[in-house]
Amino acid sequence: MDQIFQSLSLTKLTRSLVGIHLHLLQPHICLQTTLTLLLMMAELLTFVSFNLHGLNQSVDAVHDIIETYKPTCMFFQETWLTLDNVHKLDVFSDYIVIASPALRNSVETGPVYGRPSGGLSVLVLKGYASKCQVIHCADRFIIVSLANILMINVYLPCSGTLHRDSVLEEVLLDISY
Repeated sequence: MDQIFQSLSLTKLTRSLVGIHLHLLQPHICLQTTLTLLLMMAELLTFVSFNLHGLNQSVDAVHDIIETYKPTCMFFQETWLTLDNVHKLDVFSDYIVIASPALRNSVETGPVYGRPSGGLSVLVLKGYASKCQVIHCADRFIIVSLANILMINVYLPCSGTLHRDSVLEEVLLDISY
């Protein structure tokens, strides 16, 4: 039943795109180019956002997600990976990796104490690498464009974070610039 629904939805989407797209076309563009563009526009992109609570304990779940859904793009929060072990994301070999390591400033100044936190990554299927551009990569957010889609992976402070409101304000201000 789901396949029938998806097929009908895709057909309706394609018809809508044909109607919209034909109005926008210049007369000199050939029919083959038009059909190619319509197929590209009708292609479904899938996105997954996942708070890993550490890559080591979530790697099997991520492999299951990849096998089941083959997402175009995945957004991970709380990878808990430092700069020295960001390469562990390379285990997802069908994807390019854009990462902001956890605790970058803390790790550089010495031993880290307490519960781990932080670390972001965006993984994009390698087939889309030529359409992917990193706009900005910071400790608490990564901004990436995929063709004409702007994507932002944000790690916001939880309710127990000291000075949560000021951290939240600072992150949102940084994203807006």
